Amino acid sequence: MTDIQFYKSFRFYILRYSKYHMTDNTLGCPVHYLARMLKGTAKICTAGVTLNIKANDIFYIPKGLKYKSYWYPDENGDIEFYSFGFSYFPKTENDRYTLQAIDCTGEEKTLFSQLEEELSVSPLSVGLLYTFLGKIMPKLRVDTLSGREITVEKAVEIMRSDSNINISQVAKKCGVSEAGLYVIFKNTIGKTPGQIRQGLVVEKAVDLLSATDLSIEEISSHLGFSSSSYFRKILRKEKGKTPMQIRKEAGVL
Repeated sequence: MTDIQFYKSFRFYILRYSKYHMTDNTLGCPVHYLARMLKGTAKICTAGVTLNIKANDIFYIPKGLKYKSYWYPDENGDIEFYSFGFSYFPKTENDRYTLQAIDCTGEEKTLFSQLEEELSVSPLSVGLLYTFLGKIMPKLRVDTLSGREITVEKAVEIMRSDSNINISQVAKKCGVSEAGLYVIFKNTIGKTPGQIRQGLVVEKAVDLLSATDLSIEEISSHLGFSSSSYFRKILRKEKGKTPMQIRKEAGVL
C-alpha cells in the first residue's frame, strides 16, 4: 500500500448541517463508519432495521450497507456529528458487522474523545481508531452472509474501485458467468449489475464534481462516458440535476 492509498482509505470529519438533511446510500456504504452525534438526532433506515440516534450516541455503519439516513436539527437548528470512515476492518469473508449503536464503557468513551481531538488522518489518529475498534469488537453484533450476498458485495466493490470495468470482467473476477452474475443480483437485491454499476459511476461523478475543479469533459472521459452530453443526460436521469447544479450545491462555484 502506498502513502496515498493509506490516507485515501480514511475519511475523518466533523459534519455540520443547518437544516434537515437526507443522504441516500442505497448503492451501499463505500467504507465503514464510526460516528458520534453531537447536536440533533438522526434515523438510519435499512431494508429491515431502523436505528434512532440521539445526542452523544456512538454508532457504527458497516461497509456495503444499503441505507438512507435522515438528520434532524436540535432546538437551535443545529446538526453536528463526528464521522470516522475507514476501508479496512478485520473480519471473516462470511461475516458482516451490523448497523448498531455502541454501548461504550467509560474507558471506551475516553478513547473515542481522544480520537475526536486528532481529527486529521495521521498515524496517531489511525492508531486510536483501531485501538477503539479492538476494545469494542467483542460486543459488536455480526450477521453471516449467504454465498450470493458475498458475491454481490465482491462485485460491487470491484465496480466501485474501477469505473471502466465491464460486467463480463466483473463476473470473471467473481468466478461466475455474466448470466449467472445477473441472476444473483436480481435474486439478491432486485437490480442488475449494470444498474448498480451506473449508479456507482454517477456517485463517483458527484464526488468529483463536488470536490475537484476538473472540467465536465475531463470527468466524463475519466469515468468512461462516450461524451460529455451523454454524461449530462445520465446525471440528470439519476440525480435530476445538471453538473452545474451539483457544483453550486457543494459550494464549488
